[in-house]
Amino acid sequence: MKKKEKEEVPLVSIERNVALIALWLLINGGIVYLTYRLFSVMNPWGFIAMVPAVIMSFLTLWLLLNPFAVFFEDKLEFKQTFFNNSVIYFIDIKQVIELKHNRLKIVYNDDDEDAFILYGIRGSHRALLKKHLEEFVSQSIEKRPK
Repeated sequence: MKKKEKEEVPLVSIERNVALIALWLLINGGIVYLTYRLFSVMNPWGFIAMVPAVIMSFLTLWLLLNPFAVFFEDKLEFKQTFFNNSVIYFIDIKQVIELKHNRLKIVYNDDDEDAFILYGIRGSHRALLKKHLEEFVSQSIEKRPK
């Protein structure tokens, strides 16, 4: 028989900055409009302009549909961009430190350090991200065998 995978339920969702999304939509709208204008006058450059317009439209749709970070029972998924995603398991983390300049420093059990850039996160959700991350890590530390 086939093993059924456990369905992961998101517990907390950290949203993106609305101004950044609006700027991204504005830039994408400009590129799509330029492509439309080139096609409407039968300019062959429209085919070249179509490639970035399609890619930007796909990336804009991805940014609109995905939150910045999602907390699950045992892990945190950062979805900063389409190309820069990362998963952090709470059992691997020893300490969470907030740094200046929109960075979050995570210290792992083997004393490795990793700094995550929080560019694009909603301003009111920065403290929420740090609070929930510390809470989930402390719960994970309590559950670990000694």
